[in-house]
Parts: sequence; C-alpha cells; structure tokens
Amino acid sequence: MTEEKVKLSIKGRKPNIFVVEDDALSAELIGLLLERFGANSRIFSEPFDFLRELESPVLQPDLFIIDVMLPGMTGIEVLKRIRQMREYQHIPVVLLTSIDDFHFKQAGFDAGADDYLNKPFNSIELGLRLRALLRIKEYHENLEEIENVFRTLVAIVEAKDIYTKGHSLRVAQLAEAMGKELRLPAEDTNLLYRAGLLHDAGKIIIDSHILNKPGPLNQDEWAELRRHPQVGAQFLTQLERTSRLVPLVRDHHEKLNGEGYPSGKDYRQIDFYTRILSVADVFDALTSARPYRDSLSVKDALTVIEREVARGWWDPEAVHLLKKVVLTGEELAG
Repeated sequence: MTEEKVKLSIKGRKPNIFVVEDDALSAELIGLLLERFGANSRIFSEPFDFLRELESPVLQPDLFIIDVMLPGMTGIEVLKRIRQMREYQHIPVVLLTSIDDFHFKQAGFDAGADDYLNKPFNSIELGLRLRALLRIKEYHENLEEIENVFRTLVAIVEAKDIYTKGHSLRVAQLAEAMGKELRLPAEDTNLLYRAGLLHDAGKIIIDSHILNKPGPLNQDEWAELRRHPQVGAQFLTQLERTSRLVPLVRDHHEKLNGEGYPSGKDYRQIDFYTRILSVADVFDALTSARPYRDSLSVKDALTVIEREVARGWWDPEAVHLLKKVVLTGEELAG
C-alpha cells in the first residue's frame, strides 16, 4: 500500500487534524502526510498556542496528534487539559514520542490517549491508525445525533411544563459540579451531567394539565406522573451509549427508606451516583417556583433537605457534597 491509497475522511468530508509538534522537520513531515491522506491540518509548535486555539477554533477538530516532549508543558499534560474540556473529551488523541518505555506509554493511556506511536514512525502505519480512530469517532458522532433526540425530548417536556424551564440543565450542572468536587473521572462527571439533562425525559408522555396543575394532584394524576422515571429509562435502554444512564434516570425518585417510586427500592438497591442526582434534583425543585408554592432560598432548601435526610430519604454523604457545592457557589456569587 502507498501513502496515496490511505485516504482519511469522516462523514464524507475532510477531517480536521490538529498537530502539536515543536520540531520543525517533524511538523512539516506530518503536515505533508496529512495533506496526502486528504486531511486538513493545523500545526502548532507551542502547546499554549494550541490550548488557546481550542477556546475558539477556526476549524472544529476531529483528531489530535501531540508530541510528548514539548516546550513548557509535556504532551501528557496537554492531553489532561483536553480531557477536562467537555467538547473535546471524545476527540481521538495520538501521542508521538521517541521514548520507548512501557511505563511512559502507560501514563499517556491513563491520561486519555487513544493511540501511541514511536518516532520515527512508518507513514502508512500512521495513516491507517488515524483512519481507524476517525471511523470510531464517526460511530460515536452518529450515536451523539441519536442522543440529541433525547435532548429534544427534554426541550419539549420543558415547553409543556411552564414551571420547570431550565430545570434539567440546572440539575445537570449541579450533579456535574458534585462529581467534580469528588474528583471523579471526566467520564463519570459527564455521566452525571447527561443523567441530569435527561432525568425527566419520560415526562414527554405526561399530560400538560397534570404538569401545570396549580393545586394538589388527585390519585390518578399522581399515578400518571410517577410513570415518568420508568418511561425515561425505557427510552435510554434502546441505546448502548446511554445504557449507564438507565439506573440513574429510573431511580432518581427512589428514597433510601423505600418510600420512593417507581419501584420502592431501598438503600441497598440505589447506587451513589443516583443518590447524587436525586439530591441535585430535589434542591433545584425546592429553589424554583412551582404552581403551588414560591421558590425557597438556598438556606431554606438545605434545611428542608436535612429534615428529609433525618426521615431516611436522602444520602447524608450526597447532601454534604451538595452543601459544599451550592454554598461555595453562594459565596462566590456574594
């Protein structure tokens, strides 16, 4: 196989590949190879210039090639910065190095690298590896498009329920912040964010008059509303990409003492990420206006939640985490 036969594409277009390489000859060679492979390239000799570009890129990147030994910051440190940015967490990264050491490579993979190539590299091998990574990215983009359908459902739900506009996004941001406070891996903080965004998707089936009723629900209306966690979970079950969200969405109204819904699960059956989502959901509900009551202050909402902890509803550790996040936010806002 020749270099000309290795063609790179993603969804029928030229991929945009960003390269961070401080050696001028290596950078020029990689740029020429990418041109032969049919890709657009952006070459950076300084890691800080590269990171600034990511804040508002001229081209949306499809793949990164990063040299490990860079001035002022290692390629592994650059990679860690990338994985902290939600919009780039799923962009494939290839690390280049002249250091052939297993532990060094392991550090790269632990930081989130998708592939590793030693210098000097074979040009055709580089092209084939890039092509494989772009195919994986294309697959994930297709799944992301399907997941966007669920986000559209959330928008429809919030359009039906005039009192919960922005609720899902706020719960997502709060659950994510709680995950970051625990220093969870980026994959898990992203899981909490997505679960918060989609936790009420099942309300798409609930009649608007129930969602917007100004007074207490009757028995039949309450039974109908309680269906939404299970319905949302059934939506998410259809996709492998969203399978980890299913228990969080399904169980976010369960309570540790078994008094929740839809299944009356207790503390033995509710995982900690679901417990985080539950208290984030409750906090935002309490601090938002509803047809039957005004919004509570942060302090009053936390007091209510603490009382519910005493009743055995919520996880004390999750509530402690919630307080750290929202009270820090209050101090910053002040």
